[in-house]
Amino acid sequence: MANADGAELGLTLQSLNPATTLFIVASKSFGTAETRANADVALAWLAQAGAEQALAKHCVVVSAKPDAADILKLPKDNAFAIWEWVGGRYSLWSAMGLSIALALGMEKFRALLAGALAMDKHFAQAPPSQNMPIIQALLGVWQRNFLGVGQQVVLPYTHYLEHLPAYLQQLDMESNGKRVDRDGRVVDYATGCSIWGQAGTNAQHAFMQWVQQGTASLPVDFILPLSVPGQSQAQQRFQVASCLAQAATLMQGYTPEDIDAKQGNHRQLPGNRPSSILVLPTLDAYHLGATLALYEHRVFTQAVIWHINPFDQWGVEHAKRMAQGLQTAMRTDEFEGLDAPTQQLLKRFKQLDANK
Repeated sequence: MANADGAELGLTLQSLNPATTLFIVASKSFGTAETRANADVALAWLAQAGAEQALAKHCVVVSAKPDAADILKLPKDNAFAIWEWVGGRYSLWSAMGLSIALALGMEKFRALLAGALAMDKHFAQAPPSQNMPIIQALLGVWQRNFLGVGQQVVLPYTHYLEHLPAYLQQLDMESNGKRVDRDGRVVDYATGCSIWGQAGTNAQHAFMQWVQQGTASLPVDFILPLSVPGQSQAQQRFQVASCLAQAATLMQGYTPEDIDAKQGNHRQLPGNRPSSILVLPTLDAYHLGATLALYEHRVFTQAVIWHINPFDQWGVEHAKRMAQGLQTAMRTDEFEGLDAPTQQLLKRFKQLDANK
């Protein structure tokens, strides 16, 4: 439960039984406001159900903060530690992956790790001309810095990976969304790009018209599993054909044979638009692990080329601190030092809040 607006957690709690529920409070710093807010609600829900005395059976923590268990009044054995140097968006391989291990089972979690390890070794050992993360990174740098394209579309051709584009948004944009290099100098070249997309065949009915025939030429990453558990042969053939057709159309374009003055230009597709197809022999934990690690190393390689630090996030941290200050202003009515539009919005909020 990442969103702190109350709806995500509230809707989930409706279907849970307190007696059989385990909460994992996962926060590297144990100071993330959203995590702490949801944890407070969860613990209050347990207390209301009479489970407060047995809290140790219903809650564990994952954190780099040594006293995280003490803060929640839990036994030290209920704490799973991670190293301080583990970045949050790179942490699923550590104890942060406890929820994954519980959901999938340790066998599949170990397969996920094995796939990532295989990609780690490939990245470390393969020559640049055959190195998948390096090749992908260089293609991205070519698009960003030489062709001036600031977007990357990701299309997984399976419903099971529908959230992958959103996952890669944080991985890439929070890592390489920087304007200052590792030496503290403001860069005079573009870094990072906008990542977006959705599950394959859905995208064909949403935005692929724009990608295929619009005025912008955007790079597309097609992710194509050749075998997906639970799919019939006919369904899999349809998915493969759909993906290959989209990629081929981007590359080749289309010029209808019966062009005429009225309809020809409307039907014509320019082609010569970039894409790559990442083929997974099958969709399983191993190949998912390798895919996620591929994108991690791609992001890191681009950061090295751009000479930026992909592991900090000062823009995010500043906004969090500012949000804390604004909450204080709401309680105290001390708006001094805030810009006029922010003051007006806070005052408007307080008026509405007072009328509830």
